[in-house]
Amino acid sequence: MFPLFLILIIFFNSVLAKPDPSPTLVTKLVHYLSFDSPFYDTIANKSAIEISYLDLKHSIARASYLTTSNNNNNNNVVIDTRLSATPPNGFLAHIQIGSELLDQFVVMDTGSSLTWIHCEPCGEGMFEPPKPVFNPLDSSTFRKENCNNLWFCDYSIICDNKGTCSYTKRYAGGETSKGYLA
Repeated sequence: MFPLFLILIIFFNSVLAKPDPSPTLVTKLVHYLSFDSPFYDTIANKSAIEISYLDLKHSIARASYLTTSNNNNNNNVVIDTRLSATPPNGFLAHIQIGSELLDQFVVMDTGSSLTWIHCEPCGEGMFEPPKPVFNPLDSSTFRKENCNNLWFCDYSIICDNKGTCSYTKRYAGGETSKGYLA
C-alpha cells in the first residue's frame, strides 16, 4: 500500500507542478576593477590614484550621457554615445556563447540598445579583446539575423546587401564598433 501511495504522490506532484512561464537569464555581474574581470591585467599595475581617476572619468562620462539623454525630450533620433567603448568600463556580465559555450564578458550598458562581443576574424578593433575570442565558424548554433525579423531593428541597425542586419556604433572617443546581429 505504501509504494502505491508514494507512486500516486509522485504522479500528482509531477502533474500539478507548473513550469515557470517566463524564461529567465541569470548572470554574474563583474566590476571592471575586480579580480574576476578579464581586463584586470590592464589595471593591476596601476596605482590607487590612477584607478580612482579611471573610475571618476567613467562616472563623469556616464553622468554627461544621462544628462544629455534626459534633456532630449523630442522624438528626433540623436546618436550621441558619450561613453567610451575602451575598457575598463563599468560592469561586465559573464555569458557563454556558441555551441562550444565559450566564456565571454559583455559590457552592461543600460544606455545602449546593443551589446556586442569581439568575433574572429577580427577587423580593426577598439582594443585588444581578452582571449579566447569567439569564432562563429566554430559554432554549430551561430546564425546571422535576417532582415525579415524587423521587430528588433532600430535606428542604428541596417539591412546589408546580403539581407542580414548589420550595425555601426561610433563612440565619443572616436572608436567604432561594426558588425552584424546574430
